[in-house]
Amino acid sequence: MDTRAHQLKTNAVDCLRAAQRATDMAAKSALLQLAQIWRMLAEQAEQLNREHGRHDKDPADD
Repeated sequence: MDTRAHQLKTNAVDCLRAAQRATDMAAKSALLQLAQIWRMLAEQAEQLNREHGRHDKDPADD
């Protein structure tokens, strides 16, 4: 898996988890918006990798 896309997805999940814990509605809304943006960026990174034949792997996976 592309490590950049993976990190972007991880950021989205972190925002969702923070939104679940948030008690302030403005903070919850902002975190949900951020999660959506991170997910969109991850999808774009994956699309670019497909289009350009890139498969960036984490060197630790070798």
